[in-house]
Amino acid sequence: MYAFDAERQYLYDLALEHRFDTKTIYKLYSGILLAESLVLDPANQAE
Repeated sequence: MYAFDAERQYLYDLALEHRFDTKTIYKLYSGILLAESLVLDPANQAE
């Protein structure tokens, strides 16, 4: 799950630098959380 942690850290760094508006950062963060939840959901694991 290192990739998701790295993406969240990257967004945090962008937010600190004010390179994007807050709404854009939240939309990207929401997408990352959705993707992570789908990956971690046991119902989506191969048998």
